[in-house]
Amino acid sequence: IERLAREVCPDVRIHLVDGRDPIIRKKCWSAADIFTSLSDNIQETFGLTPVEAMAAGLPVVITDWNGYRDTLEDGVQGFSIPTLAPPSGNGDALAARYRSTRYSYGGYIGRAAQFTYVDANAVGDAYTQLIENDDLRKQMGAAGRKHAVEKYDWTVIIPEYEALWRELAARRAKDSELAPPDSTQSADPLRDDPFRTFAGYPSATIADTHIVERAGTDVELEKLIRFDINSAVAGLVPDAPQMRALLAMLPEPGSITTVGAMLEG
Repeated sequence: IERLAREVCPDVRIHLVDGRDPIIRKKCWSAADIFTSLSDNIQETFGLTPVEAMAAGLPVVITDWNGYRDTLEDGVQGFSIPTLAPPSGNGDALAARYRSTRYSYGGYIGRAAQFTYVDANAVGDAYTQLIENDDLRKQMGAAGRKHAVEKYDWTVIIPEYEALWRELAARRAKDSELAPPDSTQSADPLRDDPFRTFAGYPSATIADTHIVERAGTDVELEKLIRFDINSAVAGLVPDAPQMRALLAMLPEPGSITTVGAMLEG
């Protein structure tokens, strides 16, 4: 990842610090101007770090992804970046390798994340607005601080937990089962197609009507194909020759087509 950052973003200065050290972590919160977390993996549920950032008075740039989206009002405390993932039925091979123990749990979630699309243009727009506008950073940071205190302070959270426990106790005492087993469900729901089980995580799923635009040159694309980070999905995605054949449908930067047209081709 460090080598990838140097090669892809050579003009961006990056400092890597040990966030496990509480002193360093506190200094980072104090020194930061913007917090960002572009989560794209199925392990991320609620997402505590955006709330911590808001509590520190920082504007946040996060993905519109599962529980993350519940912590932020887009355009108020920061920016929520759209995400896409494949539709249900496209992760059966990934799930099968996890069930067979060929993939560890970490390998399973890591490979599933490789199929998540985060809107890079929206990320760039969000960073640009926050970097260039001091007042916007302060405004969103203050809104985030207020949001964190009013919604996530323990004095608010604990009564909500207690109310939930009372509701669950009442429902257990009188309610019947609402969701009996479905014959179409996986026999091993903990190792099912991730794009079916976690279909609600991304902003939307990839459809035939989505537009694909080629952004890079042949040389740039060849370099991307060779990056080590892509080796994680070997056997699950088109290999280099197949990928080049797909890219031939978009002969030059700026060329566009649809997902459906590429699949038919």
